[in-house]
Amino acid sequence: MANVSPEERAAWVRQDRLMYGGLIAIGTVVIQPFLTSGPLDLTAMIAVISFAIGLPHLAVMVLIEDWPAPDIYPKLSWMPTMAKSLGLSGSTAGVVAAFWHISWIAGVAVLASGIGAGSALTVYQAKVMVPEEERRQVEAVRQQAERQAEAEREQSRRQAEAFQRQAGEARRHRGKSTDDTGRS
Repeated sequence: MANVSPEERAAWVRQDRLMYGGLIAIGTVVIQPFLTSGPLDLTAMIAVISFAIGLPHLAVMVLIEDWPAPDIYPKLSWMPTMAKSLGLSGSTAGVVAAFWHISWIAGVAVLASGIGAGSALTVYQAKVMVPEEERRQVEAVRQQAERQAEAEREQSRRQAEAFQRQAGEARRHRGKSTDDTGRS
């Protein structure tokens, strides 16, 4: 998000916080039955461990999204990326494992629909976000062309004024020479 306006950044933060908060809520609801049940089978254990990894990272991402990032602090871009990756992958694996615990068909269905939804989001972002970047670049070029055209118009106006002054001075000079020659 290199050339992102503050409004666009705020929209991304809202979207991310909604996603993180939703996954935290889903994870909290999904693991509750596993906490009070007896011994867990493999899929239930995978779900609990996945959420145990994912939920803290999602909570950290909610906090990180709100923190200001003044220029005086060093940039640690890999840390939020790592937290986001662990949070999203842990929660996704937890949801898939929880559905798989109920029924392997449900697990496959949620996995396939998650992959489809992720692909749709990627395509949407490629179609919408890339053209938005191109639109900003075109707008910057258009504004630069307008500034250049305005500068050229101003230069032409000044040249026309200078020409008119010179023409006026030439007429006055010719008028003085005629007056001077007419008196003699």
